Amino acid sequence: MCNKKNIKSGRSEKSFIVCVLLMVFLGGFHRIYVGKIGTGILFFLTFGGLGIWWLIDFISVLSGKFTDKNCQIVKNDVHEFSSKEDKLLKLHELYEKKIITKQEYEARKDKLLKD
Repeated sequence: MCNKKNIKSGRSEKSFIVCVLLMVFLGGFHRIYVGKIGTGILFFLTFGGLGIWWLIDFISVLSGKFTDKNCQIVKNDVHEFSSKEDKLLKLHELYEKKIITKQEYEARKDKLLKD
């Protein structure tokens, strides 16, 4: 189970749009799509907790709080880098994957934080 302490940095490989469409049209399958198979089946069998669980998930997905089985957030593809926090997370991913050097990382991070 994901909570604030174990949510991983970065973004899920799962598509936000696909997740929303599955939730709206095939309630429960959005959970199976992100790898939460057990709760996906339970969601489907209980009709989304009689709508309450569906509403909670809907708000979670739209607000950017819904996570996949690896505790990575399923974020909106359209506004992927809309905030400074998102840009910093992407920058950190580039550094962790050794795509940029530590000096490049620090310089870009400082520039982002000054803007």
